Amino acid sequence: MPQTSFATGKDLYWRHIGKVHGRTVEVFLVNDEYNPSRATSVCNDLIQREKVYVLIGGAGTDQISACARTAATQGVPYLSAGVDETQVRSLKNYFALSMTYIQQAPMLIQWVKKHSPPPNGKFGILRDRTPGFNAVVAW
Repeated sequence: MPQTSFATGKDLYWRHIGKVHGRTVEVFLVNDEYNPSRATSVCNDLIQREKVYVLIGGAGTDQISACARTAATQGVPYLSAGVDETQVRSLKNYFALSMTYIQQAPMLIQWVKKHSPPPNGKFGILRDRTPGFNAVVAW
């Protein structure tokens, strides 16, 4: 199913706000195909060719980590939803816009136990077997 909401809405906020300190904000939307290698490539391209000021990752913990590392090598700030902090913790350019997986996991477990406890008291969480989800296994 084609996803067009990002493409349709990417400029709406900035058109409403107008200029920021006299500068027009231009938003680039690039698909990393949910692939860390592709994320590295497109983020590097945005930094080199488009001379972006900041990068923002939308989804994909491994892609977010890959792009954040690429941005760090070139001094570009990187923002995203909180993901696996073990891959981005040491990056000075990375800023999480929400709680990370490690912060969310205990709250999720408490919520399930309180609101929908399984009959045997056990439950599991399915995850991808990638570095970006390794920290979740600790819970």
